[in-house]
Amino acid sequence: MFKFNLKLLFLLSSIFCFQYNIFAQDSTIVGPGVIYYHDQIIEGGPWNFDILKIDLKNPFLKLESVKAKDNLFSFETMSSASKRYDKEGHKIVGAINGDFYNTATGEPTNIQIIDGQLIYKPINRVAFAMDEFKHPLLETFNYSASLLVTKDSSVSIANLNQLFESGKATLYNSFFGSSTHSPKGTNEITIQPINGWVVNDTMECIVTKADTNGNSSIQKTYSVISGSGQAGKYLAKANVGDTLKLIILIKPALYKLMQAVGGNVKLVTNGIPNSENGDRHPRTAVGFSKDSLTIYFITVDGRQPGWSVGMSYYELGKYMKDKWNVYQGINLDGGGSTTMVVRGALKNKPSDGGGERTVANGVFIVSTAPTGPLAHVVISPKKVFVIKGGNIKFSASAYDEYYNPLSTSGSSITWSCDHQLGSIDATGNLSTTDSSANGYVFVQLNSIKDSVLVHISSITKIILTPDPVVLQIGQVQEMLPSAFDSYGNSVQISKANYEWTLTGDIGTITNSGIFTAEKTGEGKIIAKYEEAADTVDVKIGVEQYFILDDFSGARTYTISGTKINLSECSFSFDNSKYVSVPMSGKLEYSLATGGTTNLNLGCDIPISGTPEAIGINVYGDGKGHWLRCELKDKNNNKFLLDLTSATPGIDWTDRWEYLEVPLDKAIPSWANPSATLTFPISVLRIYLAETSDLKKDKGTLFFDDLKVHFISTDVKGDKDNLLPEKFGLKQNYPNPFNPNTIIEYSVPQYAEVELAVYDILGKKVESLIKKEHSPGIYKIEWDASKHSSGVYLYKLIAGDLSFSKKMQLVK
Repeated sequence: MFKFNLKLLFLLSSIFCFQYNIFAQDSTIVGPGVIYYHDQIIEGGPWNFDILKIDLKNPFLKLESVKAKDNLFSFETMSSASKRYDKEGHKIVGAINGDFYNTATGEPTNIQIIDGQLIYKPINRVAFAMDEFKHPLLETFNYSASLLVTKDSSVSIANLNQLFESGKATLYNSFFGSSTHSPKGTNEITIQPINGWVVNDTMECIVTKADTNGNSSIQKTYSVISGSGQAGKYLAKANVGDTLKLIILIKPALYKLMQAVGGNVKLVTNGIPNSENGDRHPRTAVGFSKDSLTIYFITVDGRQPGWSVGMSYYELGKYMKDKWNVYQGINLDGGGSTTMVVRGALKNKPSDGGGERTVANGVFIVSTAPTGPLAHVVISPKKVFVIKGGNIKFSASAYDEYYNPLSTSGSSITWSCDHQLGSIDATGNLSTTDSSANGYVFVQLNSIKDSVLVHISSITKIILTPDPVVLQIGQVQEMLPSAFDSYGNSVQISKANYEWTLTGDIGTITNSGIFTAEKTGEGKIIAKYEEAADTVDVKIGVEQYFILDDFSGARTYTISGTKINLSECSFSFDNSKYVSVPMSGKLEYSLATGGTTNLNLGCDIPISGTPEAIGINVYGDGKGHWLRCELKDKNNNKFLLDLTSATPGIDWTDRWEYLEVPLDKAIPSWANPSATLTFPISVLRIYLAETSDLKKDKGTLFFDDLKVHFISTDVKGDKDNLLPEKFGLKQNYPNPFNPNTIIEYSVPQYAEVELAVYDILGKKVESLIKKEHSPGIYKIEWDASKHSSGVYLYKLIAGDLSFSKKMQLVK
C-alpha cells in the first residue's frame, strides 16, 4: 500500500503530458490582440485546456455570433463555419461552439443575435451578449417587440421565427428559411431597416412589399411581419414605401445590442466561482475581466482518461478565476460539442469518436486587419522535450504584422540546429542523438528568423496501473503504463514498445500488456522500457480486502457541491485519529438550505477485476446525514451506492464504524437508468447528501481505509473443469483497439478450426489460425499494425458451423 501511494503522489504531482517523443506548451500570437494558449494540469485531473485571450481594445477586433449554415434549422462544424466566413478584411481568428440546441432540428435553446438581428428569443437562462461598442454582458433576458404602423396604431410582435400562429404577429428573417409558410389570406409586410438591424434601439424601416397572399419570400437583410385577426388589420394599414418604426427590446441589457449567444449557468459571478458542482464533462466557456476589456474563450477536454477527464461547473469556474482572473464567466454547450478552432484549425480533442461535432451555433473572433508583407516566422511546436534517439517534425508558419497567415509555398525555408541535438533535414525533421542534451532549432525565411529550445531526455520512471491486480480465473486485465522522463514530463509510449514480464504460473501476458488469469495464485507483472521499470502484485482467485486509499495524504481529493457554504467546507489529512497509521481524512462541512445538498469529495480511483463490495471507515458526528459514493463502470455509465441509508444516516458519534456495501446494490444514475454495472469500475466521488433543510448544519467527519472486498473464485485451475459445451466466439478485447487485440473462442470437441479476419466488404485480409483443435478455450492475439483503421469482421469456421463478430481498429 505504501508503494502504491508513493506512485500516485508522483503521478499527481507531474505537471506535463505529451505525445510520444514530444511535448509542447506555449503561448502563440494568432491575431492582432489575440493570444492562443494550451494549458495542462495533471494534479486532480488530468485536464487539457485551450484558451484564446482577446484584447477588446484592439481596433481590428470584433466578436460575432454565427448560426450554422445561416439557417435556424441547420448544423455545422465550427471549422466549416470559420472557413465559410473567412475572407479578406474579415479573418476568423478563433471560434468556439455556442448554445445548447435541439438535436433533431438544430434550433438553439436560448437567445441568439447576429449583427443586430434577433433570430431566436431568450428563455429563463443566462446568455452572453455584446453591444456595438464591444461591451460584454452576461444576463438572463426578456423579450418584447412592437411595430408602429401609424401614429395611433401599433402591433405587438409576440412571435419570432416560428410557425404561423393565428391571431398573433410573427417576425421572420432569412434565418427561418426562404418563406414564411403562413396560410393564404395572411396579411404580411416586408421591411428593411434604413440604418441596419439593432436590438434595444428604434429602427426606421421601409416597407418594400405588402400583400394578403401569405407565404411571403424572405430575402437576406430583410424581414417579414405576418399576422391575422386584429394584428393582421393593423398590418393592412401599411403601404409600400411607408416608413415604420420597429423596436425589439431585450431587457435588462445594453443599448444597441449586436451579438448574443445562450448558455446555461454562470461559472464566475463578480469574481466568485460557481459553488455548484455538476458532473465532469468537456466544457466550453466564455468570460471577461473586471474592466470588460479582455475576453476569454476557454475549452477543457473530457471523457478521455489519461488525456483530460472534464470539469464540473465549480472546477471550471475556479480555474477561470484563479488562472485567468475572469470576473464574469458563463458555461456554453459542452460534451461532444466542445470545440476550439484557431485560424481554421481544430485545437482541442473532441470526446466524440468521430471527431468534431456539428453544432447549432458559435462565437467568432474576427480581425478586420488588412493582409500585409511578411513580418514573422514561427516554429511549431515550442518548448520541446524529445526522448533520446527519437525524431520530431517541426513546421514553420509565416505571418504579416497583424498575424494574418501567409503562404510559404515557393519560399526558401532554411533549417538548422545546434550540433549536440543531432541533425535536421531540409523539411524540418530533427533526428536526435542518443545522449541527453539541450539546444536550439533555427528556421529562416528570407531575412526573418525564429528558434525553439529542445530538451533531449530519457525515460526514468514508469507507473503501472491498476495496482494491485486482483482477478478470478478467466478474467482479463489491460495494464496501463505511464512513462516519465528526467524532467518529470509524462510521455505516452505505445504499450507494444514496453518489455512485459509475468512471474508466477498464474496466466499469460501479451506484448501489448493484456493479462489473462488462468490459475489460482500470486505473481507479479513487470513493465520495462530501457532502464526504467515498474512492478505490480497480481492475485488470482484469492479472497482478500484491498485498501484503495488509506488517507495518508497521497491522493488528491477535490471538494465541491450544491447547496453548501463552500468557503466553510474543507478536506484535509489529520493525525489526531485514525484506523491505520498515520492519519485519516478530515471533512469539515457547512450545509446550506434551499434544496438538496451534495457535498462531493471528487476522485477517480480505478479498481481491477470484479470486487464484491466496497467499504470505508467513518468516524461519525451523529448528525444523521446520508453518505453515498458514485461509481463509473467499463462503459462509462454512472452508478450510486448508499454507504448509509438516507435515514438515519450517520447516526453514531465519536467512534469509528466500518461501512461495507455489496456492489449488487449499486443504483444506475439518472443519466443511464437502464444500465447494468459492467466491470472494471472506478470510484468517482464520495459525497454527503441531505434533503431536509431542518438538518442543514455544520459538522466534522473522518474517513479511513477505503476498501474493496474480493471473494475467492469457485473455478478451479484444472483445465479439465473448463471444457466448453459448445463452439463459441467472444467479442474481442479491447475494442476499439490499436494495434493489438485478443480474440477468444471455444471448441467442445476435436475439430478442424479456422479463425480469419475480413474487411467490411467480405475480403479475407488475414488467416489467424487453421488447424485441428482439441477441446478447450483458446485465445489468440491479432497484431493489426499493417492494416488501416476501420471496421473488420472476424469469423470462426468449424465444419458447417460459422460464427462472426465485428471489431474496430482505430489508429
